Amino acid sequence: MMMDEEVRAQYAYGTEKKGVDWEGATSDFKHHKLAVLKIFGFRPEDKFLMYVKSVIKAAVNLQDVFLFNKLVCEMCKHDVPRASRSPWPKRQRFSLRDRITSGTNSFVVIHFPSLSSN
Repeated sequence: MMMDEEVRAQYAYGTEKKGVDWEGATSDFKHHKLAVLKIFGFRPEDKFLMYVKSVIKAAVNLQDVFLFNKLVCEMCKHDVPRASRSPWPKRQRFSLRDRITSGTNSFVVIHFPSLSSN
C-alpha cells in the first residue's frame, strides 16, 4: 500500500518505513500477561509460522491464538475474491497447527476464524 507523505503525517506514521522484526526475542524472555494473540492477514509462510511459534514460546500464559486470513471491510468485500477471504481447508489448518506447536510445551488453542459473513 502506497501512501504519500501528507497521509503518513496526518496519521502520525513515521517518514521512515520499517519492517517487522521477524526474529524472535531472546530465548530466555518470558511474557506472563499475554493471554490472546490475534493476527490479521496471516499467511501460511515460514516467517509467519516462526513468529507465532516464538510468541507461543515467550508468552507462558497464552491461551488462544486467532489467525485471520484477510481483513476485508463491508464496502470492499465484493472486490476481494471469496477464496482469499475464506478460511483454509481442514487439512491445511491441521498442518499449520502441527507446524506451529511442534517443539513447544504449550496447550494454546489455535483458531482460524473467517471474517466474511457471505
